[in-house]
Amino acid sequence: MVRVEPNFKGVMEEWLGNRLRKLTGEAIPLNTLSFKGLIDHLKMNFRVIDDEGRLLDYGLHSMGI
Repeated sequence: MVRVEPNFKGVMEEWLGNRLRKLTGEAIPLNTLSFKGLIDHLKMNFRVIDDEGRLLDYGLHSMGI
């Protein structure tokens, strides 16, 4: 499971680009990470879990996608 930093204030694409850069050392341009136009079965589902492990939200809608 990958945790999004609690104080992160950007959009999902920005967070993903930053995370990939940290993992690989390669910069990913934001315009290459657009989720718009993807058909539903190619989109990721997300789970939002609090510090105690409780599920707060899930699905595509929880990330504004």
